Amino acid sequence: MVSGFLGQGFSEELGVTKAAVETMLAILKEQQAPPEQLESKLKEIAERHLELTEKLHALSNSNDEPEITKQREQAAEAIEQGDYDKAAGFLEQAVSIDRQAINEQQDALDRRKLSAAATIVQQGELERTRLNYRKAAEHFAEAASLVPMSEADTRFDYLMKQSSALYAQGDEFGDNQALVEAIDALRLILEERIRERAPLDWALTKDNLGNALCTLGERESGTDRLEQAVAAYKAALEERTRERVPLDWAMTQNNLGCALIDLGERKKGTAKFKQAIVACKAALEERTRKRVPLDWAMTQNNLGLALWRLGEHESGTERLKQAVAAYEAALGERTRKRVPLDWAQTQENLGLALWSLAEKSQNQAILLMGIEALRASAEVFTKWRSTDALQTAKQNLAGAKALLIEMKGRCSSR
Repeated sequence: MVSGFLGQGFSEELGVTKAAVETMLAILKEQQAPPEQLESKLKEIAERHLELTEKLHALSNSNDEPEITKQREQAAEAIEQGDYDKAAGFLEQAVSIDRQAINEQQDALDRRKLSAAATIVQQGELERTRLNYRKAAEHFAEAASLVPMSEADTRFDYLMKQSSALYAQGDEFGDNQALVEAIDALRLILEERIRERAPLDWALTKDNLGNALCTLGERESGTDRLEQAVAAYKAALEERTRERVPLDWAMTQNNLGCALIDLGERKKGTAKFKQAIVACKAALEERTRKRVPLDWAMTQNNLGLALWRLGEHESGTERLKQAVAAYEAALGERTRKRVPLDWAQTQENLGLALWSLAEKSQNQAILLMGIEALRASAEVFTKWRSTDALQTAKQNLAGAKALLIEMKGRCSSR
């Protein structure tokens, strides 16, 4: 069959070399082409052969690099002679040259992108220093968009900076929309930074999500955001274990306690307050006074709040006494000189707990201590021009004084 085709002058008819025809016939034999299709398939292959060589010669006349042009020309010559294997080698070499150049250029481009992103991040840090949190978030988002996907850790860092700036905008300026945007940003991060790939980063993101949800939930009338916050903290604790990252575990336990307190204030019963006490006490197992004194004091303050709220629902005074003890412990580290506003907040909490304790025990001496604590907190809020906090402190102080007058009146009428 092969000699028949060659004898009929197929080489001249097809416009290809005899060697090329032999290669084409070998291909047809290898692919087991049906005999009745040999002539048509041979013509089809020959047409592609000619088109390929023509295209390669045209490419060789382009303005590409000389080495690539050389490889293409050699591939065209090999194809004309029917040596397809040799042609494939020349083409692969040409592709390798281009791929190497592409990789080098991509590496250079990636380096420039990372350089630009790093500078943009510093723009963001500058705006954050100026408390322009929204502008800072925009810079951080732009920086993240420039980071190649291969630099996942850097991208994660910049996206977390963006969500942190949005949270700060919402937390410090009462911007609820910014908190919504922070929540959305954190949820997008969770889709990219999945638990299986980076469990501790995932847990950190969950913890931050809980913070944003809790802050927004405190400002809303419902409980949905607070319940979502509790769920986020509990999820974070699945990876932030005490054995693995003890202080991070304690931080999330503390945050969980705060969310449970907020939730307990809107739910009937005392279950959430009891759960909050458990969470705060757990946090204190790692947040020791010696190890992290201010964090320990923060959690003592939160424990006091949970105990106070629970004590208001109970008939006895034991929980209220425990709350007072927790606040007094917190003040051992939350000093007026060290952290004046935190000291004032704990003083106010102490005053309220003493007020509740005095009311239940009908003890004027305890109420006088509460009034003194409330007065001390008001002094600091006045000095630091904390308007909202000062107004609340003054209202609490007035209420405690009114109760004292009432208690004295009852005593004098006996």
